[in-house]
Amino acid sequence: MADRQAGTISATARLAGAAAVALGLCIAPAATAVWASEPAPAKSTRAIALELNRLDDAGQGCRMSFVMRNATGVAIEALIIELVLFDGEGRVASVISIDPGLLPVGKTRVKQFDVAGLACRGVGRLLVNDVPVCKGEGLEPAACLAALEPTSRTGVPLVD
Repeated sequence: MADRQAGTISATARLAGAAAVALGLCIAPAATAVWASEPAPAKSTRAIALELNRLDDAGQGCRMSFVMRNATGVAIEALIIELVLFDGEGRVASVISIDPGLLPVGKTRVKQFDVAGLACRGVGRLLVNDVPVCKGEGLEPAACLAALEPTSRTGVPLVD
């Protein structure tokens, strides 16, 4: 009887194993087909890093320090970025344009800009509003705006 039970268990285990393999073979191709039909994730085309690194009170204003990196593959000869500064309640506090100058390919640059008449504690958020100027071989303002990757190391978000 013990041999018979052992034989039954073995046969049951083999049957369960075969069923699992068969089931696995039936499910796997369907799952693969679903995954294969999904579009591949798009590669990021954002190649101009713009990081708000610091906000420091400077006299009667606020000094903003930005870290920028150009990974477009083309030297940026001229770039003007329009930023909107919002206060802590979401109201527009100021609209400024920053001109970081030449941004060589692969080079990281730190640029500081002073905003007169606005205390840093009054800045709640910065918005990249526009790029009216972007010059370089094959570059245009709309492409540079799309390529900007805004980030912030401060408690003040920099968004697009």
